[in-house]
Amino acid sequence: MSENLNATLFEHQIQGYRWLCHLEEQGKGGLLADDMGLGKTIQVIAFLLRQQKRNKLKPTLIVLPIALIENWQEEIRKFAPSLNRSIYVHKGSGRYKSAEQISQFDIILTSYDTLKIDQLILGKIDFQSIICDEAQNVKSHSSQRSRALRAMKYEFRLAMTGTPVENSLEELWSIMDFVQPGRLGSLREFKRKYKETDDYEGLLREIKPFYLRRTKAEVLDDRMPRKYINDPIQVEASPLQKDISHSMLQTKETGQTAILNMITKLRQLYGHPGVVIKDYENLPYKDIPKLNALIEIVEKIKAKNEKVLIFTEFKGIHSILKRIFMKKYGISVPVIDGRTKNRPLVVSQFNRTPGFGIMLLSPKAAGVGLTITSANHVIHYTRWWNPAVENQATDRAYRIGQTKDVFVYHIMTTDHHNFPHGTVEELMHELLENKRELAENVIVPFDYKEIQRSLVKKMGNMKESILH
Repeated sequence: MSENLNATLFEHQIQGYRWLCHLEEQGKGGLLADDMGLGKTIQVIAFLLRQQKRNKLKPTLIVLPIALIENWQEEIRKFAPSLNRSIYVHKGSGRYKSAEQISQFDIILTSYDTLKIDQLILGKIDFQSIICDEAQNVKSHSSQRSRALRAMKYEFRLAMTGTPVENSLEELWSIMDFVQPGRLGSLREFKRKYKETDDYEGLLREIKPFYLRRTKAEVLDDRMPRKYINDPIQVEASPLQKDISHSMLQTKETGQTAILNMITKLRQLYGHPGVVIKDYENLPYKDIPKLNALIEIVEKIKAKNEKVLIFTEFKGIHSILKRIFMKKYGISVPVIDGRTKNRPLVVSQFNRTPGFGIMLLSPKAAGVGLTITSANHVIHYTRWWNPAVENQATDRAYRIGQTKDVFVYHIMTTDHHNFPHGTVEELMHELLENKRELAENVIVPFDYKEIQRSLVKKMGNMKESILH
C-alpha cells in the first residue's frame, strides 16, 4: 500500500485494492460493485497510486457522469495529492482537440457524453487504464456511449457501480463485455443461457473472478450505527384535497397515459395542492396533513439539533418546502436536483454547518456520489418507483463516516371517501415493499415499469367503477 495515501483503509477496502492489483497483473478487467457508501473511489485511488509508483499511470482515463467530476477531483486532492500534479478534466468548449496534448497527463477525467463526441481523438491514445464510474451509464451495448468506450485502447479496464443491473440483465452483460470482452459470449447466447432460464446463481459463478461486491451488512455491521426504518405515518387527506381528487376521478379520460398523469397529479396534490393548482401555493401548512406531519418530524429533529434530508422528485414541492422552511427556521435550505451546479460544494457547506439543518433532494439526482453523513434523518416525502434507488438515496446519510443512528421516515396520505381500497400513496407503498427484497439483489433485474403498470391498473379500475 502506498505511503502517499492520506487515509487508513478498512479491511474490505484493502481486500478490494489487492483484488484490483491482482486483476491488473493478470491482464484482466473487473467490475467493482460494492454497496453504496463502502468507499469504491478510495479503493481505486489507492490502486492509481500503486500504478503511479510502477510508472503505469500515464495516461489513465476515468469516465464518469459529469456531476461526479468535481467529486473525484476533491477525493484525489484529499487522499492522494501526488496524483493531483498531472490531472486534466476533458470537457467544455476549451478542451484539447489533440490526442498528443491529452496524453501528456497522468489522469484524464471526462464524461460519457464527451467521450462519445471525442471518440476519434481519445481513441488514438494508448491508455494504461480505463476506469468507468457509475458504469450503468453504458447499460445499452448498442448505444453510442457504449460503442465509444469499447473503441478505446487500454491495458486494464475497470467498471464501478453499486447497481450493475437497474432494469434488465442485458445491462450486466454490457458492463461485463466492456471489462472482459467475450467472456459471457454474444448477447444472444447470454440471454439464452441466463435470462431465459433465470439462472442467477450460474451467472454469479461465471463472473466471480471478475466481480467483487460487498454489502454494508457483511462488512460493517459491527462498526456502523443502526439504520431504523420507521413504520409509515398515515394522515387523512384534507377536505380540499378530497374535493380536487374527486374532480380528477370524474374526468372521462381513460387509458394508460391519462391514468399515469392522474397518478402524478395525485402524488403532487398530497404533497402540496399548490403544485397542482397555483392558487393554493400559500395555503397554511396546517391545512395540508402530509406537510403538517413533515413539520412535526422536523421539529423533533430540530429539538435534537440534528440534520435531515428530505427526498421528493417534484421540483414544485422543492420550491414550496424551501420557502416554508426558510421562513419558519431562518436558515439556508440547499436543494440538490438535476439543475444543481457544484454539488460537492453544496454538500460540504451543509456538512460543515453545525447544528440543525435541512436539505431537499431529488432521489435520482442525489442517488450517486454524495456523502452527507452530517445528517442522520431521511424523509421520503414522496416515493420513487424503484426501492433500490430509494435505498441509494437513504444511503447518502448511511455510509462510512456516519457516527449516529440513522432514522428513515415515510408519510402516506389516506382518503377513505374517494379511495376506500387505498390512495395512490398506499398502493405504491404496498407494491414497493413487496419488491424491496428483489431490488436489494443487484443481479436480479428490477422492473419498475411493472410497479407502474400494476398501479395504473388498480387506479384505472377504481376510476371505472366511479364513472359507472
